[in-house]
Amino acid sequence: MVANYRLREAPTNIKWVKGHNGHEGNETADALAGAATDKLQDDAIDLITPPTLRVTGAKLNALTQKLAYTAIRQWKAAKTPQQPRTRTILTLVKSQTQSLFNIIPTDTVIWKSIRSRDLEKKTRYFLWMIANDAYMTGTHWLRENYSPEAKERVICQHDNKTEDITHILVGCKSPGQELIWELAGRLWERKNGTLAWECPALGTIVGAGLAVLKTPKGARKSGEERLWRILIAESAYLIWRMRCERVIRKDNEPFMRREVESRWSFMINEHFQLDAHGKPEIRKKRSKPELSTCHMARATKNGTLGKGATASHGKLRGPLLDK
Repeated sequence: MVANYRLREAPTNIKWVKGHNGHEGNETADALAGAATDKLQDDAIDLITPPTLRVTGAKLNALTQKLAYTAIRQWKAAKTPQQPRTRTILTLVKSQTQSLFNIIPTDTVIWKSIRSRDLEKKTRYFLWMIANDAYMTGTHWLRENYSPEAKERVICQHDNKTEDITHILVGCKSPGQELIWELAGRLWERKNGTLAWECPALGTIVGAGLAVLKTPKGARKSGEERLWRILIAESAYLIWRMRCERVIRKDNEPFMRREVESRWSFMINEHFQLDAHGKPEIRKKRSKPELSTCHMARATKNGTLGKGATASHGKLRGPLLDK
């Protein structure tokens, strides 16, 4: 209809008139509409818009910054082919998510889960870097223009294996990585979760925000899902931070067990305390009517406190993990 109006050479003015008020044009339109209902066959109407009248782009008076950036990102993404390493990692995420939660997420859902506001901003960036295999690890050091000294960094100093991101997060035998996953597992088991604990794989780490846990009646367990996201993603980020600190600052000297336990417990306690005080990023308005911030935080840590620990004024009192 708009295209037909635009084809007219003369100006077209549209005016509203009150219906069923004796207006000649309105009554005629009603009569034609009634006659059309009695037809046995639809009229052939050309609905094709001429190419010269197809308008592209966005109206400036309706354009927002968010909409503009979204359009630019989509345009650039369509022009930029996905890297093979990224595709490999996304395939791992889909496979391991299906194995754990019986769902196969799309690429869009995976990227959206990485931006979950239940995680710290630095952790979200860390997951994005892993998903794109963008950290200088493993075979990235074997580029032709790198010196022999730089190429030696491809090998882990502790077990002489290729030190790629998978090895760092779930395979290295240096003290720290196994202990952090052990601590995370103990906390998860205390939650008495629906899902049995096992050391996560790379796809599970990147897809930490994809957890779908339900009651026998099919209701979502939001508290357990959120605890899973926090445990997996934040523990992996702590492993990465401590590995970088060990390699860069400590000349590959391993961390003591007590220090690893202390830093992991501090990280979890800090997260819970921020929840209790109303973490700014979690307080933001949600697109769906979900649990309130206070209830969600309580559902997340319910059942995770150590023996003799209590939650008072939003802070954890007592040991988080029993020795």
